Amino acid sequence: MRDSRFDGGAGVLPFTVPKKQKRPETEIHATIVRDAKIRLGCADLAPDFTLHAVHDPRANWDVRSARHVDDWATNCAQAFKEAVARARRKFDISWPHPTRSKRRRVNRR
Repeated sequence: MRDSRFDGGAGVLPFTVPKKQKRPETEIHATIVRDAKIRLGCADLAPDFTLHAVHDPRANWDVRSARHVDDWATNCAQAFKEAVARARRKFDISWPHPTRSKRRRVNRR
């Protein structure tokens, strides 16, 4: 037997899951760098990485590549990994729409 006090009698949860905030790629990139630098001993970390679009239900982006990772201290690499995971949970990238080619209409008779 169902208790309709909690679901309004419709079997649906009374709250909605909030959508992720959409941010530009550059802003998310800067957030990851800033968050990774907070870790003790990582203030001079300057990660060189790129983001790319993915079709994943958890996030619409991921890190494509990170360069010179072998030069990072272990705790800084872990801080970077955690910063990326946090940003993927919180934000989606508002990717620019590809420019659509404008076709000229030709009147065919």
